[in-house]
Amino acid sequence: MMKLLILFLLLVSIAYSNRQRCADEINAAKSRYSNELSIAHMNKVVYNPKLEKKILEKQESSGGCPDKSCELV
Repeated sequence: MMKLLILFLLLVSIAYSNRQRCADEINAAKSRYSNELSIAHMNKVVYNPKLEKKILEKQESSGGCPDKSCELV
């Protein structure tokens, strides 16, 4: 549980940094977490600016996120 809290705090603390760096830090945290718990085959997070553009367009056309906790900034 403590490791999940640390991972959550890491994710929150890097939310305001640039997107590629954020993906790199998430991957590093996932790698440490998977090594500690002997988890194989964790997928790498990859930042895709084209996908982000599509998400923002869809969000705009649908009137935004229904749940305000998931708004993209």
